[in-house]
Amino acid sequence: LAKSYNDYRTIRSIRTGIHGIDLAIGDGIPRGRFIEVVGDPSAFKTAFGYNVIAAFQSVGGIAVMFDEEAKADKKFAEMNGVKWEDLIYIVAPSIEELVSKMEELIDKIRAFDSESPIIFLWDSIGGTPSISELEDDNIKTSEMAVRARLIAAGFRRVIHKMHTHDITLVGINHLKTKIGVVYGPKMDSPGGRAVKY
Repeated sequence: LAKSYNDYRTIRSIRTGIHGIDLAIGDGIPRGRFIEVVGDPSAFKTAFGYNVIAAFQSVGGIAVMFDEEAKADKKFAEMNGVKWEDLIYIVAPSIEELVSKMEELIDKIRAFDSESPIIFLWDSIGGTPSISELEDDNIKTSEMAVRARLIAAGFRRVIHKMHTHDITLVGINHLKTKIGVVYGPKMDSPGGRAVKY
């Protein structure tokens, strides 16, 4: 049976403070949603992520950063408005560990705070390997498919939970060139179709 429009939850947003972006995406970053930020190297992606963290912190929100390379620049983050001492900073060297940490944090944070806006920043989707990639000395083309399947499985586990608990996930991703493509888009982002859907 169809529900009336009023039965659905109103999607709340947090403004980034970047007027053009807020206007383009509908008055800010929506709570309880996944947003992928894609672009070339040095294209403001991580800086934008820091701006989003700062925006959530400015309204009393809780911010968590998952950093695959453990190379986050504290000074650069603070230049973009991040309160570093209030940031939950986690090094997640693999997809499997990252998904596990996300699930654990969702339960822990919402156990003591059921209302505050929460932002998870994942930097980066394309740079986070699987455990099998880390343990195998031989680079295999099949590992790309393995990573895509792991991301898809991870998303199935955490996205519904994040939506239920009103937690926003922002994933930083990069563009890669698709080899041998003659027709159609020659650039794509890592992670498979699950990220896009």
